[in-house]
Amino acid sequence: MNTYTDYLLDSLSAAAVASGKDAPVNMTHYLYSYTSDIMTSYLLDVDMGYLKEPDLPKVHDTLRAFGTIDLAAVLRSMPPVKLMFNLFPILRRLSPLGRLDKVC
Repeated sequence: MNTYTDYLLDSLSAAAVASGKDAPVNMTHYLYSYTSDIMTSYLLDVDMGYLKEPDLPKVHDTLRAFGTIDLAAVLRSMPPVKLMFNLFPILRRLSPLGRLDKVC
């Protein structure tokens, strides 16, 4: 079973090969996707697969605009929210998290 760290290393390896050995890679896109994958997995028990997306700059820009990290921090302080989403899936679709599902 691959971990998020495995996906991060695979993505970075592919970027290094694609851009050339000495070309710089924007780590912001990779680390933001990595962090978002971990946080959504931990908080919502869902694998969003951000690191698996081919266009990480687009994922980064979308997540930044939406404020995923900020939202995750708020949800972490409200554990009953996850339980409510599990019991009533319609609430998730109607909440701002419904947009999060459409990112990827």
